[in-house]
Amino acid sequence: MKIGIMTLWGAFDNYGQQFQVYALQHFLRKNGHDAFIIRYEYKKDVRKKKWFEYFYTIKYIFDFGFICNQVKQRVYKAPVNSIDRRFDEFANINIKFSENVYKNIFELQKKPPEADVYITGSDQVWNFSDQYKPYENKIQAFYLNFGKDNIKRIAYAASFGKEKYGKALKKYVTPFLKKFDMITCREKQGVKICNSMQIESKLTLDPVFLNDKNEYLKLIDNVNPLENERFCLVYLLGNSTVVDYKKIEQYARENVCKIIFVPGKGFHQNIYEEIYPTPTEWLWYMNNAEFIITNSFHGTAISVILKKQFSVLPLAGKNSVKQNDRIYTMLELLNISSEHIGLEKNPLSIKTNWTSVENNIKTLNRDIGLLAYINREEKV
Repeated sequence: MKIGIMTLWGAFDNYGQQFQVYALQHFLRKNGHDAFIIRYEYKKDVRKKKWFEYFYTIKYIFDFGFICNQVKQRVYKAPVNSIDRRFDEFANINIKFSENVYKNIFELQKKPPEADVYITGSDQVWNFSDQYKPYENKIQAFYLNFGKDNIKRIAYAASFGKEKYGKALKKYVTPFLKKFDMITCREKQGVKICNSMQIESKLTLDPVFLNDKNEYLKLIDNVNPLENERFCLVYLLGNSTVVDYKKIEQYARENVCKIIFVPGKGFHQNIYEEIYPTPTEWLWYMNNAEFIITNSFHGTAISVILKKQFSVLPLAGKNSVKQNDRIYTMLELLNISSEHIGLEKNPLSIKTNWTSVENNIKTLNRDIGLLAYINREEKV
């Protein structure tokens, strides 16, 4: 079948986003489907706010953590973002995109991508503010409000990235959700939001888990950026996080490792030398590290797939509860110890039954039955 996927794409320093884009379409193509990413330019498809809508953002003026993070991003954004990590090269080789580029929802609706199935997800494709009016175009696009009615619509591991939707936003999106044939969410709070709209949904893993370790290792057959050195990998995104660098150094010393630091999504620090690997080099570092420390959801997920010991640093600040739920849900689904959260223990001292984890992944994927659902002849 021909399958068009709507997701967040176009990253240049967010390795997790790049690999979740790769994962779903690669899995579907490996299983005989003509899957492709719909090149929708979602970042630009936002209408200008009306004057009174700016009052909603005034609250951020009084959020000290938000201000500090924004200042840091502005100071370091230009030099860090100017470094070419060759994400485009990886995408051109490993990801199939639609021939057409869609600049807005109107182009999607006027000449929709030809497909038998549309899938939205994964990542935070449904993370919208209750002050949603400026984002109506993006909402319609990621809720698949385009194409013929007889096309199957599936949400796979869609994430809301928040604890709840407001009443008006629920009312706006419910008609779109009712057109879906299958809805799965990546977090427990996502299932609750769907339930609050009387929409049936199931909890599932992120699509990076659809491919096993051996499938990812094929990408790094000819990659070897570092010769015969023991190292731990620190991979941090530019989200608000408390980082205990002394603990990291302690664990590195205890395990006779050098520290390799990879920043992503605008993160920057002045303690360690930073490197800026390509996506395949990043995957090589992940696979060959003695242990991994990250605040990234997908960094954690890839650590699990590669069966690497890790510590995940929870996000801090006012949005931390809703943002951390995706990590807590994943660890709970896979029955992975909460000792991996934070830096209380040396990552290599935490015992993990990787055989059990691998079996849990297979069971969860089988129970959702994405391929079986796609292959159904009838539309629900």
